[in-house]
Amino acid sequence: MNSFIELASGRLLAAFSYMDEKRDTGLFVSHAVYSDDDGATWQASKNDLVVDSGGKGSHSGAIEPVVVQLADGRVWMVIRAQSGYLFESYSSNDGETWSPPKRTHFRSSSAPAAVLRLRDGRLVLVWNNELHSRSSLVMAIQERGEWKGYREISPPFAPEDQNVGARYPFVAERSDRHILAGYGERGRVGRKQRHFAECTTYWNGNTRLFRVDPAWLLEAKAAEDFSQGLQHLQAQATRGVQVLRDSNNAPALRLQKVADGPSGVTWNFPLGKSGKLKIKFRVEAGFKGAYFDLSEYFLQPSDQQGGTFRWMIDADLKIKMKRGGHSGSISRTTRDPYAEETSDIGKIRTTLEAGKAQELAIKWDCETNLAKLAIEGVYGSTLMGMEPARGIGYVRIGLIPNGTDSAGLWVMGLESQSHAKE
Repeated sequence: MNSFIELASGRLLAAFSYMDEKRDTGLFVSHAVYSDDDGATWQASKNDLVVDSGGKGSHSGAIEPVVVQLADGRVWMVIRAQSGYLFESYSSNDGETWSPPKRTHFRSSSAPAAVLRLRDGRLVLVWNNELHSRSSLVMAIQERGEWKGYREISPPFAPEDQNVGARYPFVAERSDRHILAGYGERGRVGRKQRHFAECTTYWNGNTRLFRVDPAWLLEAKAAEDFSQGLQHLQAQATRGVQVLRDSNNAPALRLQKVADGPSGVTWNFPLGKSGKLKIKFRVEAGFKGAYFDLSEYFLQPSDQQGGTFRWMIDADLKIKMKRGGHSGSISRTTRDPYAEETSDIGKIRTTLEAGKAQELAIKWDCETNLAKLAIEGVYGSTLMGMEPARGIGYVRIGLIPNGTDSAGLWVMGLESQSHAKE
């Protein structure tokens, strides 16, 4: 049981899931019970909540629901499932009956969420905004019907951290109107206490508590200058990832491949249906190539899977965009899934130079599923989204996976500006 609340009527409501081994698929079923006499007696809701996902696995179906009462009196239930999304159900009679579960727009691995209604009426949701792991816990806030933020509140993991986990969140509102939340953690080697923007965390070995200012979730801009090392970058299970002093004696991200293993990082910023990301970087002579990906959900820094807008800079310092057919699959007309954009007068030129600090800017629009990329203000390419997204809130940067690259890549700064667009 992950959720127990008192409704405005005084009714106590508890949500839980149980295993029904008679089912062929989706073995777990979500349910609720309620009490009108302070817990002396309990009544069961009149219907189960079923999600046929996950096959016949031991953790399949509608698992570990959480509930909150909305301003209009309805009760909202958020359900863990295995389809890549959270599911939801509503009750209009204080939990006596529930609507059939439907998929939400929140991308999620098979992991439970936490939900809270603040005293000012706004909703807060915490969940694993990713598809295949539990590495990144984010928090979003609903304001005027729109969910904003999608900010990563679990402190990012370091290169030495293996088999990591940040899961099973819980959340409450403090007297100062800040949000107190916590979760279970595993796999972290060091950095037991972390100060991250408006989020301060404390760690006791298994459970991490943190405090978040709701105003931070409404910010539309973010910037990273690496002055705090890797503290704001996800880099678990990678190699050759460091923050060093560059030629100007300023801190900068240094990606190199000096041994087998992936070299990359993932950075979270405020989600935007449209927006702009600037990457100030420098490649050295002998650079072998790097991949860049923008996504709505967390992308593992140790692989090249997933993402909406995807491009690369190859060893010849040419920009190539990820190709896809109408179905979103890699084009079968070429063995190279990345290709330069061309026009009727030939290949489009860019101004990339080795040894020179340059700025790459990409403007995205999730409504059109297109993004435009420029180097030092010069048009480089138009990217087609490889998958639909409600917004963009992550960038992943990684060196090519094969071989070594001692020259590698310097990143001197990251800056994002996100826009809501209904």
